[in-house]
Amino acid sequence: MTRIWPPDTPLWMASMHGKHRACSLAFIRGLRLSPKPLLGIDTDRLGTFCGEVPRLGTAQQVVLEKARLALQHPRESHLALASEGSFSPHPDCPWVSVHSEYLVFLDGNSGKSWLEVGRSYRTNFAERLVQNLEQQREFARTAGFPGHHLMVKVGEGNWLKGIRYWKDLPDTFPQLLATDMRAHCNPTRQQLIRRLSWKLVIRLQTNCVRCDRPGFGGVENRTGLPCSHCGCPTAWIGSTIWRCEWCDHSEERARSDGLRLANPCHCEVCNP
Repeated sequence: MTRIWPPDTPLWMASMHGKHRACSLAFIRGLRLSPKPLLGIDTDRLGTFCGEVPRLGTAQQVVLEKARLALQHPRESHLALASEGSFSPHPDCPWVSVHSEYLVFLDGNSGKSWLEVGRSYRTNFAERLVQNLEQQREFARTAGFPGHHLMVKVGEGNWLKGIRYWKDLPDTFPQLLATDMRAHCNPTRQQLIRRLSWKLVIRLQTNCVRCDRPGFGGVENRTGLPCSHCGCPTAWIGSTIWRCEWCDHSEERARSDGLRLANPCHCEVCNP
């Protein structure tokens, strides 16, 4: 692998919620870069999960802005790492929540950035208006409390966050309870960040087939996997566009899992 980033170069992470711990193992083992937290940078001004501060832009825009904030800090490094989470209803099953996590690696010297996105249906993202102690305890147990922390709304636009003990849950009702989705309060979210950090490191270890510089990887999925019965394109992913951020070389690659045909049950012609 052509090495562009010398080992032990500081890799700064603008995070108030301990995300560097979820990324450390992958970056230390894969690139010998150790993510370090930058304290004193208020990333909450870019948006909060509970809506106290609306997110300024898309998750992809915000995660890149977080990385840029890290490079503006007076430290001697040109490398930054940032993550941003997003939660939304599944497009086909609105009662199912989808966790999308964005992780970006930014090289300030070149201005190049590498983004990986991970999605999971395994999330405890939820909120509920509870009317009594029994409903409160039921919601807390479903959310994985106390391992996962909770929030409770205490006023218009204000939340009491990071509740980690039963004794700290208010005993006045009705009350609006929600899971605390900040990384240091939510082990399930940390797991996706950890997996995504390995995915990003693998990409940063992969050299371009043309210019031999690192960071060659998938940037866009294309649907159209043929139906195994009629051959018509389906909505399933058929290929991925790989691109190099350095020389802009790109190529289309088939699915990495070896699947070349889709089940007819996913075909709008065979199963309208």
